[in-house]
Amino acid sequence: MRWVLDNWQIKLVALSLAVALWFYTSGQARVERTLTVSVAVAAVRNLPAGARIAEITPREFTVEVDGPMIVLQELRSDPILPRLDLAGGALDEGRQDFPITNQVLGLPADVRIQRINPSSVTAITVTLGRVIEKEMLVEAPELEHVPAGLAPNLNLEESRVLITGPENALEDLLARHPRLRFLPVSLKDVNPLIDQLAPEHLELAIADPETMFTRIRHAGSVFLGRHTPEAIGDYLAGPNHVLPTGRRARFASGLSVTDFMKRTSFIGCSQASLAKLGPAAVALAGAEGLPAHARSIGIRL
Repeated sequence: MRWVLDNWQIKLVALSLAVALWFYTSGQARVERTLTVSVAVAAVRNLPAGARIAEITPREFTVEVDGPMIVLQELRSDPILPRLDLAGGALDEGRQDFPITNQVLGLPADVRIQRINPSSVTAITVTLGRVIEKEMLVEAPELEHVPAGLAPNLNLEESRVLITGPENALEDLLARHPRLRFLPVSLKDVNPLIDQLAPEHLELAIADPETMFTRIRHAGSVFLGRHTPEAIGDYLAGPNHVLPTGRRARFASGLSVTDFMKRTSFIGCSQASLAKLGPAAVALAGAEGLPAHARSIGIRL
């Protein structure tokens, strides 16, 4: 009997060792996995003062790796976010290349990089530029689709602007575009835009404001013509200065005397009118789960 007990204990110990060995070997078994690497501006560390990132290439690629199953299962970050620590002389060089290694990608040492896709990618390149200021000419925009009856009087003149950015990027911009151009200013959709914005105040400083005013549905207070600035409505003209804000002019109006008046609604149905309205009211009351309401109408039909 004792021999049977001892033999059972030996088998249990052997089984436990076999299970533990299986878990260990399966976790250590090397498997392959494809990881996506996403390179954002935030990946660049130690950016020198007076420098700005002009370009990062590539912004995204994939790597095929192999490693212990248990290690790859713990790589929860997808996509992989690399860490790009700039060297002290990177700004003088204008760029720094980061070979695609475990350290750059933040991969454990026992994970091996097998392939990179696309195959042309061998490093992550960060291009830097010194921050400088440049003056550029800006051409005046043109007006398009001016509605009939409107004569806008806009001061659209050529001007100069001061822009700031990486030296190499600005030099390239000036070489290709010595002048900045605005897109043409179109008045074709100005009325729908006004209604969408539903402004608290709207100044129509144009030659014929009444024509445009007739096509505007949503605005708190409208000031007609070039001699009607918004401030005149703030202090002297108009009913008051309490107006709907935050685009609420779409469904609300400015404060008026009617807001201080008490109103009582009254309803009267004849037998004929109740006969027309009653069935629909009964259906609605039934859908709302109010049988007494439905009955109060039904007994009168």
